Amino acid sequence: MLAVLLSASCAQDGGTESQQGAARTGISILGTAVGDDSAAAAGKGTRTAYEESDAAVKVTWVAGDAIGVYTEVDGTVQAANYGYRAGTSGATTMFSYLSEKEVVGWADETSEHDFYACYPYAASESAADPHAHPLTLAAEQTWSSSDPLAHLAAHDFMYGSALGQTQESVGALNPVPIRFRHLFSILEVRIRCNQFAEVEAVKFRCTDESEPVSLGEGSTVDLATGEITPANGTNEIRLTGSQITQLGQYVTCHLVITPGHAGKEFEIVAQVNGNDYVMTTRTAPDGGIQPGKTLVVSADLTVSDEDAYPTIDLSEGGCANTYYVTKPGELYRFRADVKGNGKALSLTGLSYTEADLQIEPKKALILWYDCVQTTYTPWKDACPIVKSSVQLSGDGYVYFSTPKDFINGNVVIIALDTDLDYDEIQVDAKRQLSNANILWSWNLVCTEGYDPDVDPITVGDYTFMGRDLGAVIDVEDAWIDGKRNDVAAASLNGNRYQFGRKDPRPHIPDYTSLQVNYMTGLCYTAAYTPIPALGLSFDMDHDRGHMENQLFIDGSDGTWINIEEELGTGYALSAALDLMAKNPHLWIFKSNSHWIPNTDAGKAVWGTPKDGSAEKKTIYDPCPAGWKVASDAAWEALIADYSRFTISTEFDRGYLFDNKWFFPFNGGVYNSQGKPATAGYIGSCGAAIAASYMTSGPITNFEYARLYELVGDAYYKAGATMTKVEKRHISSTYGGNVRCVKFAED
Repeated sequence: MLAVLLSASCAQDGGTESQQGAARTGISILGTAVGDDSAAAAGKGTRTAYEESDAAVKVTWVAGDAIGVYTEVDGTVQAANYGYRAGTSGATTMFSYLSEKEVVGWADETSEHDFYACYPYAASESAADPHAHPLTLAAEQTWSSSDPLAHLAAHDFMYGSALGQTQESVGALNPVPIRFRHLFSILEVRIRCNQFAEVEAVKFRCTDESEPVSLGEGSTVDLATGEITPANGTNEIRLTGSQITQLGQYVTCHLVITPGHAGKEFEIVAQVNGNDYVMTTRTAPDGGIQPGKTLVVSADLTVSDEDAYPTIDLSEGGCANTYYVTKPGELYRFRADVKGNGKALSLTGLSYTEADLQIEPKKALILWYDCVQTTYTPWKDACPIVKSSVQLSGDGYVYFSTPKDFINGNVVIIALDTDLDYDEIQVDAKRQLSNANILWSWNLVCTEGYDPDVDPITVGDYTFMGRDLGAVIDVEDAWIDGKRNDVAAASLNGNRYQFGRKDPRPHIPDYTSLQVNYMTGLCYTAAYTPIPALGLSFDMDHDRGHMENQLFIDGSDGTWINIEEELGTGYALSAALDLMAKNPHLWIFKSNSHWIPNTDAGKAVWGTPKDGSAEKKTIYDPCPAGWKVASDAAWEALIADYSRFTISTEFDRGYLFDNKWFFPFNGGVYNSQGKPATAGYIGSCGAAIAASYMTSGPITNFEYARLYELVGDAYYKAGATMTKVEKRHISSTYGGNVRCVKFAED
């Protein structure tokens, strides 16, 4: 395979007078970049332009590329390394002189001229002989994640010649045609590791220490034959640049190497944590490594546990449906082979064994993500985790990494029963997956430096989390350049949860208006999906922009699902919960009723039985390990003294409890199709403001879900206190915010 390695060089003026005093029109060069005739290349992304197809690689020049040109007449050098520049881009282009002081011309009409050229051009006093052109190849090459093939372009060398040319045969005004060939070879190393590891360097090393593979100062090349005369080289070329291996998958890197070395033995070495691991040993073929070709080597890397990349295990302290991710530039993992907390349960008819909770996913993908926005401009590329890093390993864990510059936001990851990539997923007219099943899903709440166990709210026997579940910033983070940013402040809100479900919907999109969908046309903050088949397009109100790749929009068809149309009437709780798990992106709707059947088991789906006793944590609870959706009893303890809830003076769209912990005015509950009426008001005509929260279940024989509304006067002002608490029974098809409390599982 051939690597295409052209680079756009900076043009430089030459510094000497033409040896011939050539006419200023001079000779132009028609240069053709010769690609490979094999099936593949090292990849895309070098600084030159080229196209890769199934059959060949088309190499193209870039306007401004500079070459060095020599001419010989009767063995005498007439022009030595004159700089010429490409006028246009393309596989073939015309080169003209860089400097009027160095112009190639014909000595006469009939004398045979030998032309030699090389790329890249570098002005050099030692470049006087085309048969001994100065040449180097660095023993230290550097890989960059932002442009992984740039180093190939930087070390490439091409050469070409046109011998026995005459002015008469070429034509006085016609260019001299030269075809360029690659001098060096490419080593493509495909590394498969037994675990995650940070490969700091890859080495190509000849076991014969006297055999140079790099070229130091004093090395030359004959531009007529491509024969290299090495000097001051080393037996090793080292490619540096951190690269994290992926379990069960090959990661690829490329080195520029010298050709030849027939019969010599080479080691391919990976440096991990400062230690060298010899991955494989190969012998160069009898004909040597071919110039202009890519030598592909696949190698297995087995590193010790001590040298493996450090991984933060989110599920080490217990499995859950939500995990908090708090550090930049780290590798994380969590168990994806169990549902929820993975613990068996028997509670008022709701029961399952640990065996029931085992799953065998074949693929893990991002379903949706959001981030803290400061404007309405789509922030589609600001994913809180590195999209390409999400990987399901053979040990049942999902691995992912966070960017070095942390992004606060939410991410939902799904586990599929089929090995499909994002663009392979198909959906039906109702936006349900049609060629795969979602086995389970998890919410990653990415919030830098936050620890829910540090400084929680303690009242009586209960410890509340200091934020709503899914909130990713504190009040002070909503201030930008000394001014409150109402779009960013929306991230003070937690996610929305339908009663009995583990799966979140995003928070409100902004605080510009209490009726946020009036201002933006969105019911939720922008939530991007990398799955093309699920992506929705949407124009926001008031000319605020066009949103692509949205998973949730305005509660219309395709964002919710009618459970009776799917399961019929009289369906079992197990069927309803299965439908829920398979569709974490769809709101569950049932006309004028509840999606959860009116049974003891249904009422206890979030772990609180109808009589309030024997509270447990179920696999459907959305809170992280060690926490649970707050019960009525917990809320009664929190609201015992209304005066402890005062409207924030710093951000007046929420309460501060004890002048410290924020409770946002998130308005009334989301309706049965997942669509809010308002974002701060409840009741008709803005009758009151409220912070509304779901509880873990009814404490009566009612089949309704339970909601606590922390109500204030509609004409509120900073410093005012909460006026009352509405304890409402609502349909289980509705939803709202969640506050978690500490809970010690059995």
